[in-house]
Amino acid sequence: MKRVEQFAQCRLVNGRLATVGFIPARAAVVGFVVELEIDGRMQGGWRVESAGKPIAKDAMRQLERQHTSQRAGSDV
Repeated sequence: MKRVEQFAQCRLVNGRLATVGFIPARAAVVGFVVELEIDGRMQGGWRVESAGKPIAKDAMRQLERQHTSQRAGSDV
């Protein structure tokens, strides 16, 4: 049986900065410190502050497309 890659939406903080995004579920543990790719460069020091329920990679991609579409329609 093929293993499905899982991701979780997390709130991540680095000093006074904060962001929300999907990271691999195995790293989505409150208190873990992870690296994020931002503008093509890896930035360390992001602490997982909260983590949502893991979902399959395909479902994550669908949510990302919906968000992008919604933002494109609402940004003026």
